[in-house]
Amino acid sequence: MMHVMLDLETLSTRPNAAIIAIGAVAFDPQRMEVLSTFEARIRPDSADSLGGHVDMDTVSWWMRQPDAVRAQWDDEGAQFGNALSQLHTWLRGNQHGPLSALWGNGAAFDNVVLAEAFRAWAMIRPWSYKQDRCYRTLRALLPHIEEPPFEGERHTALADALHQAKHCMRLLAALRTEAQPNA
Repeated sequence: MMHVMLDLETLSTRPNAAIIAIGAVAFDPQRMEVLSTFEARIRPDSADSLGGHVDMDTVSWWMRQPDAVRAQWDDEGAQFGNALSQLHTWLRGNQHGPLSALWGNGAAFDNVVLAEAFRAWAMIRPWSYKQDRCYRTLRALLPHIEEPPFEGERHTALADALHQAKHCMRLLAALRTEAQPNA
């Protein structure tokens, strides 16, 4: 059973936000194991192609972040369409089996923004709406489950996705434990 945690770094909070980085982590919640990762940094000159929205307040927020975080604005990054194609291939061709769930941090953000990007580029979305899951909701339902220590830089797509995937596995394990009938 392969789940994927998605994290996007964007230049807006709208559904058609310009995406500057994509991080994804395939994981097996039963075995509590990270299976593989995907990361794409998007060239700034292609992030807003095909109408990706740029909000100046969001850009201002990014400019106040540490250098390591702003490094996601990589002139050597992928063209946006190529990054989407690579993600599509990674999601569909992952050797860990078919996708069971695509988790995003917010019911109306990561998955929605990515679905809109695939639509704008006339690409088939590589997951079903039935596979959309909300990490933020799961976290709110189990506030007593501690997050693991954060590794890497916050607000970088892959580091955020890894952190969220590790916490999601803990949360799902707690649900399985709490669902066990009392002996």
